[in-house]
Amino acid sequence: MTTTITINSDTPSIIELLQQTPPPIVDVIQLSPPRVNIIGMPGEQGPQGPPGPGSTTKQVILVIPGGYGPTNSSANQLKVVSTGTPPADAPFVEYYQNEYAPNIDQEWFWKFTLPGNYDSGGTLRLTWGTKGTSSNDVVWKVATCFLIPSITDADASVFGTVVTAQETPNSTEGILTQTVIPLNMENAAINRPIIVMIGRNGNNDLDTNPNVAVLLEGMFEYVTT
Repeated sequence: MTTTITINSDTPSIIELLQQTPPPIVDVIQLSPPRVNIIGMPGEQGPQGPPGPGSTTKQVILVIPGGYGPTNSSANQLKVVSTGTPPADAPFVEYYQNEYAPNIDQEWFWKFTLPGNYDSGGTLRLTWGTKGTSSNDVVWKVATCFLIPSITDADASVFGTVVTAQETPNSTEGILTQTVIPLNMENAAINRPIIVMIGRNGNNDLDTNPNVAVLLEGMFEYVTT
């Protein structure tokens, strides 16, 4: 004889109670609304239950100051002192930024290891502005290089496909813009070293802004398991 009962699927803890030993109270449990059926004696492996709460987006901050510039086409990294008047007992606000000249290609690199909870994705969120009042577009470019243990010859490594993004800055100097650019994440894997390049594609015909572009922060975003 088989004993079958129906319970509300929002009370999964009852399932464990009903199948405790000795002996099992029921053989078959039906959930209403149906989500999963648990069939068999205690100790047997039943079907996989419903998924967990879902994946989560995490970030790796590409801090400035930090990183390093390439030998022949490096952006400039320097400290900026705010012109705002500080309140009593507070210093002037100071921060670092990368500066990318117009009309030429310039880059900056960051190297880190993909976290152990990396599952998928890979985008860059850039916080930037320009040193001037032109609202002409700036073209940013990004790329990745993965150093695969036991496979990649680091001495001969190269960047993957370069991804560009054309964006209009605020015409007021000092007002910042955020741009999100998807990365080429081929060969991405947990605990794998990655080099991220953030540059200005200044010699691109679509980059018509005559002013220096300034990057205040880059943020690498990914999805966890």
